Amino acid sequence: MVDNRYTLGVLNIDNTLWAPNDLTDYSGHGTHVASVAGGMIHGVASNANLVIVKFRNAAKNPFNPSNPNFVIRGVNAAALLDAWDWIINDVAEQRQNGNNGKFIINMSYGGFSVPFPIMGANQW
Repeated sequence: MVDNRYTLGVLNIDNTLWAPNDLTDYSGHGTHVASVAGGMIHGVASNANLVIVKFRNAAKNPFNPSNPNFVIRGVNAAALLDAWDWIINDVAEQRQNGNNGKFIINMSYGGFSVPFPIMGANQW
């Protein structure tokens, strides 16, 4: 999991508004894609071992911080590069430990983040 300092820190959002640094999938998209790929009953590759690398997180609306709901933020380059680096290192480590299986990388994500001053409050 990519740390919040990469997923949200570059967006100039007060860290008191950040969602927890955990594996919660606030949009549900990654969970959906993973279940199609490796779901135990109906997945395309139900015997696959899935490795989750979260590189998007959420934050409260800075224009309405009293609202307790978190809103998913877009992908930024720092988080994407850190995730990619982790993936490549993990695959290399797996190979060194004798895992000669296939490694398929699916990166399912949205577009790059837009800084808050450019966004209108209605986009939250």
